[in-house]
Amino acid sequence: MTEWRASAPGKLVVVGEYAVLEGHQALGLAINRRAHARLSFDHPAPSQLKLDPISDRPIDWPIDWPGDGPIEGRALGGGSPELTQALDLISSVWAQWGPSGGSDSFLLEINTRSLFDDHGSKLGLGSSAAVAVLLSGLAQHIARDLDPDQPELDLRAWHHRLWHLHQGGQGSGLDLASVLAGGLIAYTKPKSLEAGHSAQAQWSSVAWPQGLYGRVVWTGESASTPDMLEGYRAWKARSPEQFVDVMSELGRCAGQVIHALNRGDLDAFIEGFTDYGVRMGTMGGLIERPVVTEAHAALAQLADSHPVGYKPSGAGGGDIGLMLSQDPERLAHLAGEIEAMGMTSIDLVVDPNGWMLGEAEQTSDEQHPPAAKR
Repeated sequence: MTEWRASAPGKLVVVGEYAVLEGHQALGLAINRRAHARLSFDHPAPSQLKLDPISDRPIDWPIDWPGDGPIEGRALGGGSPELTQALDLISSVWAQWGPSGGSDSFLLEINTRSLFDDHGSKLGLGSSAAVAVLLSGLAQHIARDLDPDQPELDLRAWHHRLWHLHQGGQGSGLDLASVLAGGLIAYTKPKSLEAGHSAQAQWSSVAWPQGLYGRVVWTGESASTPDMLEGYRAWKARSPEQFVDVMSELGRCAGQVIHALNRGDLDAFIEGFTDYGVRMGTMGGLIERPVVTEAHAALAQLADSHPVGYKPSGAGGGDIGLMLSQDPERLAHLAGEIEAMGMTSIDLVVDPNGWMLGEAEQTSDEQHPPAAKR
């Protein structure tokens, strides 16, 4: 059978949350926890999905996939919210990106286990962005295989289309760019939904400095980014003058942090990074949401007592935080204290690679195809 493989990294936001929505720069980082996809056509059985870890059994897929709208639990008989969201994402991405015609029998396997905890909760490391990039990339590759005259999109055009279709132009698109590009990027959101080059997001690669170490901390509380953004937009509507003042200061702080990183001043970088987390905490009362939860506050206090830098990563309200230090032994010691608090942490390891695609392989049912080439 004909088979394709692809992988994409998880991501986190280093600095610039919320400010990035108003056109300020932010830092996004790809980490070495990767999602994987394998798509096989001419599958010797009805079309199926295998979604690890959010479904413990294969899911029969309608032969006429992609459909005209949301899955709405078809072929499931119910299912978790995570599963329903994943199926709707798969359906919508493939409906927009997938090739017409071709085989009507396939096996699609998506493994995002590295972006979930042992209990099946999302870690806030960009699993949805990774899946959207994986599927749109596979769809583009297959479409060009069927029609070699189709042009290949560059990363920014690809990102812009995904930001429009997957996020409706509502989010910043930083998660998608981090997954596509890999490594550490300084990012500015798209200017509009228009498809022209001048409207696209802009980003540049930034070297992760030697001598800077980190731990990613999972608080054990899953957050709802859409709910946090709803509160953010409501605040923007009811208090426009205050909104402008606060976001200008937040953007200025993010800019100073990025400038410190570019000039190699790690002390100033960690100090500004931590200050940004404090400023995120003040936003909680403004947007009427717990941006800095009790868990984040406890982690910040722990970090300050040693001292190392700490802030929530992403919209807040739970999910993950990031600790930074120039002393790896200090961070290793903190891992035990974090565990004693009922939370978990992992070493921060930057993944320099973004989306990666393997070449199409002709395989027999007994053969195991090679891993994606880097």
